[in-house]
Amino acid sequence: MKSVILLVEDDEALLEHSKLILENHEYKILTAKNGVEALEILETNDQLPDLILCDIMMPEMNGYEFFNKMIDNPDWNLIPFIFLTVKDSPEDVRFGKMLGADDYLAKPVNELDLLASIAGKINRGRKHNLWSKQIRSHLLTDQQVEISSDKIEEKKTVIVFLVVWDDKIGPYLKLVYPKNAKLPISVESIGIQLFQAAGPMYGTIDYYAAQGVLFRVANIDMDSYLYFSTIDDEDARGGKRQIMIAALAQRINYFESIRISEILEDFFVENIEVQEDNIKDLWERIGEIMTSM
Repeated sequence: MKSVILLVEDDEALLEHSKLILENHEYKILTAKNGVEALEILETNDQLPDLILCDIMMPEMNGYEFFNKMIDNPDWNLIPFIFLTVKDSPEDVRFGKMLGADDYLAKPVNELDLLASIAGKINRGRKHNLWSKQIRSHLLTDQQVEISSDKIEEKKTVIVFLVVWDDKIGPYLKLVYPKNAKLPISVESIGIQLFQAAGPMYGTIDYYAAQGVLFRVANIDMDSYLYFSTIDDEDARGGKRQIMIAALAQRINYFESIRISEILEDFFVENIEVQEDNIKDLWERIGEIMTSM
């Protein structure tokens, strides 16, 4: 069976040229002239594409807006996505990758490079689909299903956890919600690894100025937004206790990470100390913003 590519491009000449090249290499091509048409195809077509190749500057709905809507849909968010555009400044490329796109190719692109990227992304996308199904089948415990399987699904299986630095033993997991969340690797191991990764990212482990980062946890194929800060603690060195709060989910896009950061900043203003009751509230608030965008 031929692999299906959705080609989204408002330049008709370029659209037809790209379509011809891809069809000559045994791909089945669906076409759209902007993000609105592309969403209609995803909603109505019987077969989802194996890959989306998308321009950025388009009328009605540009590529960034289309990508943001696409990855918020659990039926579409694992489709490999390549931006193909004349916006090739380092800032544009960095922004495209921060959004979570699989590749960002500048026009005019070498035909062989394009075909190689497409083939690689389709193969990897199929593997990710298999892994994702296996991970999702193990993420929920019976207790979580009793809480509300629909509610958990709406929140994209968000897990929120708190890792605290201890001057004697180093980082340790203090709180997690939901408590019985299951992952291929323990939440404690993930939390400690992410906390320890802060050193290389920031140069030194110093979180006196709160800061956050969107981080891909490759070994479990999930995203995490990490927020590092300190709380006052007279028993800690310097009177400050280093902490990390992380939101872990199947996919967190750039726009969601901005909202999560705002929620966490407000959270630390409202709460002197992180406790079990307010970390549950934090989980609720993060889940709500991830389903509202």
